[in-house]
Amino acid sequence: MFLGARNRGGLALWSALTLASGCGKAAPPKQAASGDGSTAAMSSVPLAPNGLRPTSIYFADSEAVHLLPVTRYLRPDSGLARGAVTALLAGAQADDPSGIGSAVPAGTRLLGITVRDSTATVDLSREFESGAGSAGVRTRLAQLTYTLARLPNVGRVVLRIEGQPADVFSSEGLIVSGGLDASDFPDLKPRDDDPPIVLIEPVPGSTVRGPLVLRGTANVFEAHVGLRVRGPAGPVLVSSWTTATCGSGCRGTFEQAIPLPDSVQGVLLVEAFEPSAEDGSDLHLVRSRIHRVP
Repeated sequence: MFLGARNRGGLALWSALTLASGCGKAAPPKQAASGDGSTAAMSSVPLAPNGLRPTSIYFADSEAVHLLPVTRYLRPDSGLARGAVTALLAGAQADDPSGIGSAVPAGTRLLGITVRDSTATVDLSREFESGAGSAGVRTRLAQLTYTLARLPNVGRVVLRIEGQPADVFSSEGLIVSGGLDASDFPDLKPRDDDPPIVLIEPVPGSTVRGPLVLRGTANVFEAHVGLRVRGPAGPVLVSSWTTATCGSGCRGTFEQAIPLPDSVQGVLLVEAFEPSAEDGSDLHLVRSRIHRVP
């Protein structure tokens, strides 16, 4: 458990046609298994058609007040925990929502990870300890902890740096020898475990043929989900909307088929968002850049 710092207390087809694409000290963990054990089934999380699982990776908002879950698509096999940490270390991507940041230092490398008895033991390079004040250091630890604790079979994170136990972390002197869990960061707790809108299909980077099917989950006002398809240069080709099976405080599912002329091929950008009830602006915009072929 994190103990604090040492020594400091309808459908509209537009005329243009040509889309681009979540307080006692704990007992020390048992000897970690040689493989990544995050293999428990997550039956409540639907898989994309190609078998990838939408997974929440936790970044920070622009003011580092809350963690923000962002969807990445990982294989739900024995490498799920490794994939999640790798996605966290890679940082924000071009198609992520605006205002996404990370307190994880650039250049941080994953040296090893095992999962056993609900504990993920993560070995990171020395860069993970570098820079920032106590707030930034806590934020990066929270990002790592929430990202792993949301996975099956993980409830606690034990940190190692360059193969050595990280009992006192960084120059800020944060004591992490008992491991970390989400309850150590109540002030950074995300508002939701998953983004308000999660696109399950199409997955970024996928190739699609025929009608474009948009499928996902949403927890938005009145379950109203706006949908768009853009061409390579950015113009909107198709604008649509649908209603999720639940909303305004509960997560529902949605699915909408969008017919496209055969002439619409190449790189396309799929967008899903909540239309603001106040001014019609895009809220919680998510994007998926794909490739359409005949």
